Amino acid sequence: MTKNEKMDSKAAKTLLANGKHIRAYFITNLAVTLVRQTIATALGCVLRAVSGPDTSFVDPVTSRDFPILWETRINISYSNRSETVVAYVVKDEEIGFPLLAGMDTILALQGALLVKGNEKINPLFGTTEPSDLDPRPVLATGLCSSFVSREWAAEQEAVATPVDQENFYDPLTNTTLQLYGMVDVQANDDPTFPAFVADIGTGLVLRINYFERTDVQLKFPETTISWPQTEIVRPYRPPARSIAGPTCPKCGLNGHPTPGVAFKEGGYVMPRGADLPRGAY
Repeated sequence: MTKNEKMDSKAAKTLLANGKHIRAYFITNLAVTLVRQTIATALGCVLRAVSGPDTSFVDPVTSRDFPILWETRINISYSNRSETVVAYVVKDEEIGFPLLAGMDTILALQGALLVKGNEKINPLFGTTEPSDLDPRPVLATGLCSSFVSREWAAEQEAVATPVDQENFYDPLTNTTLQLYGMVDVQANDDPTFPAFVADIGTGLVLRINYFERTDVQLKFPETTISWPQTEIVRPYRPPARSIAGPTCPKCGLNGHPTPGVAFKEGGYVMPRGADLPRGAY
C-alpha cells in the first residue's frame, strides 16, 4: 500500500450490526451507507430488489459510480445508540471495508461534525458548474488528502504546481482520480495547506492535512473521534507508593490491615479476634 492509499484508523470502528460485531468506517464524504454483499448475507439482511435509477449511486464528491445490487436495512448500535438504517449492497470488491457508514448513518446515530466547536453540515451535493460552486468545503474522513476541483482552482486563480504522481487511489471507495497538479489552500483564517487538483464533484474537499492543523471532531452522544488529538485520553495516575506494614494478599500493597489480621507498631502480627487484649491493635 502506497502513501496515498492509507486509511485513517480513527474513523474505523467495531460496532454491532444486526446483533453481530463488524468493522465499519465512518465516512463523512459519502452520503449513503454501503455494505459488502458477503457481509449483508452474513448479517441475515433482507435483500430488496432495486430498479431504474436505484441500480447505481454516483458519489457527488468523487463522481464514482457504484453499481447497487440490493437495498437492505441494518440495525446499527454505536455509542449507546441503536438505529435501523438503509444500506445499499455492493459487490465485495467495490469498497475497501465491510461497511462504509455514510452521513445518513452518522446523522441517524446523532453524530455531528464539529470544527473548532462549531457544527458543520457537509455540502454533499455540490455541482461542477463554475458559477454555482458551493463555497462550503466537504470534510472528508474517507480521504487522506485534500482536493479542489479544476473549476474551483480557476475561479480562485490558484497557481497549480506539477506533481510526480498522475493518479490518486482511494482504497475505501475503490476510486482513482486523475491529478492535474497541487495548489495552496486557505480555509477561513487557518494556515495554508496543499491540495490536489482533480475532477471532483464539489469545489473543495478537506482532509487529514487540514484536520491535523484544526480542531475537527466527529462527535456522537458518548464517543468523540477527534483530530489531531487521540480518541481517548486517559488521565495520569501516579504509581502507588509502598508504606510500612504487612503486604495485603489481595492488592499486593503494604500499610493496611489484612482482613482477619491485626498488627501493631514494631511489626508484631497476631490474629484479629474478639478475645484479643485491649490495645493490641
